[in-house]
Amino acid sequence: MTHKFLTLGLLSALGLGPAAAQTPYSAAGKKAQVFTTAQGTSQRLAAGAALSFQPAPQPAETQVCVFVDPSHSFQTLLG
Repeated sequence: MTHKFLTLGLLSALGLGPAAAQTPYSAAGKKAQVFTTAQGTSQRLAAGAALSFQPAPQPAETQVCVFVDPSHSFQTLLG
């Protein structure tokens, strides 16, 4: 009986081995489409310019930034 559990445990452990390595996400060459809604104007989800992603140094504490986690979809944004 112990032999069966040991075999079953070993097979389960082998099946839970490391998954295939995924390639890291790269935003190089990709663009983000900007939409604006501003109170008191005619801009209601008005399409703006497409922005390119580019490397940037560590932002200052006072600089407004949006960080996006590429491993998640449909992220909730507050504000």
